[in-house]
Amino acid sequence: EAKVDWDKDTPFVNTSDTSDSPRRLSYLALKYGNNSLMLGKYWSAYYDIAGLTDHYMAFGAQASGAFNRGTDGGPSGTGRPDNMLQVRTGSELYDATLQVQFSHNSLMMDLNTTPEYTYTVGGSFIYKDWGDLKVGSSISYGKFDEITPDMRSVGINGDDWSSIVGFVYKKDDFSINTTFSYTKNHMTDDQGIYFDGIGTELYLKYDISDSLRIAGGGNWLLPKNSDYVGRYSIKDTIFSLQYTFGKNTFDDLVYVEISHPNGRLANGDKRESSIAIGLRYLLDN
Repeated sequence: EAKVDWDKDTPFVNTSDTSDSPRRLSYLALKYGNNSLMLGKYWSAYYDIAGLTDHYMAFGAQASGAFNRGTDGGPSGTGRPDNMLQVRTGSELYDATLQVQFSHNSLMMDLNTTPEYTYTVGGSFIYKDWGDLKVGSSISYGKFDEITPDMRSVGINGDDWSSIVGFVYKKDDFSINTTFSYTKNHMTDDQGIYFDGIGTELYLKYDISDSLRIAGGGNWLLPKNSDYVGRYSIKDTIFSLQYTFGKNTFDDLVYVEISHPNGRLANGDKRESSIAIGLRYLLDN
């Protein structure tokens, strides 16, 4: 998946490996039975759990740690990692993933240097045989080659750690999805300062009818290390109303979604509310 670019100085389909690449996914996959091997840029093992609450149409996915410091989570291995080797397996009882990301640079826009990861590793496990309940967890670890003075100046005092647990309960037309995460040297505020964070995301969904759905919940993220001096926090409440005009699958739909924040920027300023109105239509063969 890549951007089509009409700029005469850029390839028509830009799939470069540079820091400003619009490349979203590009991978080779081999599959045998319930086992698969992925190589390239693909959804991470960590996102197996973080993605349990990433179902809003326009907002959300801010507190799990999947997409850190304004990126797609590729450098840290928690979102859509580059240069990655991944093994997936599963059954009716469980799904499991192991992942390793090879040595690579991480162009952090908030630093004056380009930190290098020696590697990142991660894994996830989801258990699915508890009736209407599904639970899972994941850990991701990124090893820096060196922690430089520039990195320390923005709050990085160790390697990149992320952990998350989540569950999904689904009964008839109602479902509740939630995750709880703890991260170190991974999340940043709006000024690019790193902090150790505790986060939770909630997605509630109820299908009022075959054509009408309401969803709501929110994202909450709080710094927890004592040496962080900012006032940054995420405390967003999200509400979504969706109407499907397709085959009652909510693939083809129109929606209105509102995000109301109660958190603060690093300097203490309040955030502003946002509203999104959208249309999604999938072309069938």
